[in-house]
Amino acid sequence: NDSDGGKNAGPNPGWSRLFLSVGRMDHTQPGEIAGMLYREGGLPDGALGRIQLFDRFTLVDVKDPHGKDVVSKVKGARLRGRSIRIDFDRRPD
Repeated sequence: NDSDGGKNAGPNPGWSRLFLSVGRMDHTQPGEIAGMLYREGGLPDGALGRIQLFDRFTLVDVKDPHGKDVVSKVKGARLRGRSIRIDFDRRPD
């Protein structure tokens, strides 16, 4: 149902997409991001969806209603010594 193969599709219903200010150029791995979000954000198992790593940022799908908690708990967290900015993705549709 996604005409672009899902690359730019929004999150599935019941999920929120989060923006993180780290990406490939920071030598970040998806597993590190998942671990940090589960650890710092206190997510239950299965609450993380797709993780899309780009050069300068990462988009992560989080099951509702956990997005708000993760954004507030992970603000100011560090990954690889860098402070991370996290927020809801504001990509134009």
